[in-house]
Amino acid sequence: MTDPDFEIFLTVKGQKFRMKVYWLHSGDSVEQFRIVGGTRSIVLQSNRPQLKKENSTKAIDWKLLDGDLGKGSAKDVAETLNNIIVEIELKIKDQLPPMESTTV
Repeated sequence: MTDPDFEIFLTVKGQKFRMKVYWLHSGDSVEQFRIVGGTRSIVLQSNRPQLKKENSTKAIDWKLLDGDLGKGSAKDVAETLNNIIVEIELKIKDQLPPMESTTV
């Protein structure tokens, strides 16, 4: 497995997690990320490139394309997913995607 493009750190129910983030794809309208934590992984897609192209001030729209966050209540899973998205947005705010996509 290749090195991640960056890492994020979350605290869920008092437990700290380090997650590796791989920038899978960035096109004119969408970008995709694989987030790996332990034995689980998910793929998220955002429309950030489209919003930047349009100089839009709308919030980024995120979609879960693959994977799951494990067991837990819907509220806990939604909160964890939201925290992952917030951390990714902080990391990529002013970044350009890597020149080549990472395969993971």
